[in-house]
Amino acid sequence: MHYYILASSAWNAKVTRGDYTRAGTDPAIERCSEAKRIVDQELQRREPRPGDPLPLSYYVGSTLAYFGLPALWSCASDKIAEAERALRVKEKAE
Repeated sequence: MHYYILASSAWNAKVTRGDYTRAGTDPAIERCSEAKRIVDQELQRREPRPGDPLPLSYYVGSTLAYFGLPALWSCASDKIAEAERALRVKEKAE
């Protein structure tokens, strides 16, 4: 569910033109390889400059909001499917 919450945070910042920093500091980004790849790729393309008034986490969050939501939803879906498989295995064992 954490990936859905992260996606919601990024989406909310986009819709309300809010602060992307919260989404950009979430450690779950590192565990979703496709979202991490998108963020890394975008940051290489548009690397923040020294003296930029916005923190790096702002750019990470905005990248997720504009390009990474499908990746986050995919990671969330994969984790739910994994949990469902584990439950079926446990039920069969009982």
